[in-house]
Amino acid sequence: MSPIDGLSIGAGQSVNSSTDTSTTSTDTVESVANIKYTMGPVSAGYRVGESEDGTAGAASHAITAWSLAFNVNDNFAISYGEQENEQNAISATAAVAEDVTGLSAAYTMGAASVRFNHSESSNDGNVANVDDETTEISLALSF
Repeated sequence: MSPIDGLSIGAGQSVNSSTDTSTTSTDTVESVANIKYTMGPVSAGYRVGESEDGTAGAASHAITAWSLAFNVNDNFAISYGEQENEQNAISATAAVAEDVTGLSAAYTMGAASVRFNHSESSNDGNVANVDDETTEISLALSF
């Protein structure tokens, strides 16, 4: 919904009963809520989510994310965002939080776009001490 100009709010939930297959499992429930505000060339967003995996012995996740985007002019835009995905502890397995940051920029001129994206994650895939880093530069042509 958009209660005022520039503000949008959303929420959703899904329930999957295919994981409820025994006396030790339940439905998988996923929930998400977000808010985004745009004023002129700037947009800011925030999202929270939760995933309760109904499969016996599977961990649930709590997710928070935010982002900020700025349209410098009609041709150039830049954005930055962060996300934390915390996998809750189960039995003897400790909780692990995956942290991801990303920076993107795009320059468009006519039918051509040059795009840059750099992201880094720590505890990638919710595995402790596994880090990942990706940089991508691309040229897209539209006809």
